[in-house]
Amino acid sequence: MAKKKHTMVDIETLSSRPNAVVASIGAAQFDPATGEVLDTFYRVLDVEEGEALGMDVSASTFLWWLSQGADAARALSSTNHKVGYKQGLVEFSAWWKNKSYFWGHTFDPQILRWSYDAVGVATPWHYRDTIDIRTIQMLSDQLVLEETAAIKFEGAPHNALHDAIHQVKYCSAMYQHIKA
Repeated sequence: MAKKKHTMVDIETLSSRPNAVVASIGAAQFDPATGEVLDTFYRVLDVEEGEALGMDVSASTFLWWLSQGADAARALSSTNHKVGYKQGLVEFSAWWKNKSYFWGHTFDPQILRWSYDAVGVATPWHYRDTIDIRTIQMLSDQLVLEETAAIKFEGAPHNALHDAIHQVKYCSAMYQHIKA
């Protein structure tokens, strides 16, 4: 049996409810032992299509986005990677390449699952393959590791792909420390 791959996923949403409109999906397939990013995925989804599907948009989350600055607004409104809501999810499934662990915040796989259900497409990962990175973040904070404290964020905050790559660096450093 082939060894499972590891994929860090980050999404940006317009609500904190489980049925939130997903505005963008960023993902980085990686090797946790080295931190090497092997492949990436990034799409900005048509949020109006998501809302038309009955997904939630929250006024308070929208106001929060307005307070995040120009880079965050650009990440949500980019036309370079913008696709239809269902199309973005289908493309993510095709990119997923089965047999991969889903690393991310607990929030992300749950909200993506709601979106997949709304468009009638099966999720490409199995629920047993999700890894919540908050646990590894808490351990790192408790241990006050120099390896993770030295990692600086590169890119635009709240760009789902930049966030996923940062999380890869952080979690891989902690993974390597635990394994040592």
